[in-house]
Amino acid sequence: MERASKHIFAALALILAGSFSITTLAFDWSSVGPNANEESQEEDTPPPPQTEDMIHARGLEQLPNDHWQENNPYRGNAKAVAEGARLFSRVGCKDCHGIKAVSGGTTPDLRKLGPDKDALYLERMRNGSSKGMPSFENRVTQEAMWAIRSYIDVRWAQYNDSDVEWAKNEEFEQYRP
Repeated sequence: MERASKHIFAALALILAGSFSITTLAFDWSSVGPNANEESQEEDTPPPPQTEDMIHARGLEQLPNDHWQENNPYRGNAKAVAEGARLFSRVGCKDCHGIKAVSGGTTPDLRKLGPDKDALYLERMRNGSSKGMPSFENRVTQEAMWAIRSYIDVRWAQYNDSDVEWAKNEEFEQYRP
């Protein structure tokens, strides 16, 4: 009986290891590469009307609700970064992309999503992806999306030891792992 248990355990371990490897290999890593912004963009639609059910950013300047911002309007804003760090957990980003945006390897490491990737970020937040990321367009306001992006911007700057002016703020040190 003990020998049979060892064989069952070994078989389960192989199955789990195999599914992890397949998941890792199947992930579309090009979505974080240098050509990631070269995807076709669908026609822009205005942000959905904000409802009480949506997740909102607190204490940030309200953005126009007739169009989506093309670039992060809060980049380097300490309030937005703090709110983005809070929302990164609240929205559930950390569940897949890791605490403080440090990925475990099966999802994109958001610290590699530089400030030149705003279009890709917004595309993924609004529409999700075929790899399992859900759409947040009707669940998270535009302000909240850009606050999260501001937090990711800071994590990018820290990860890459970037010398960009907007990331030089002592308050941002608390976001390092």
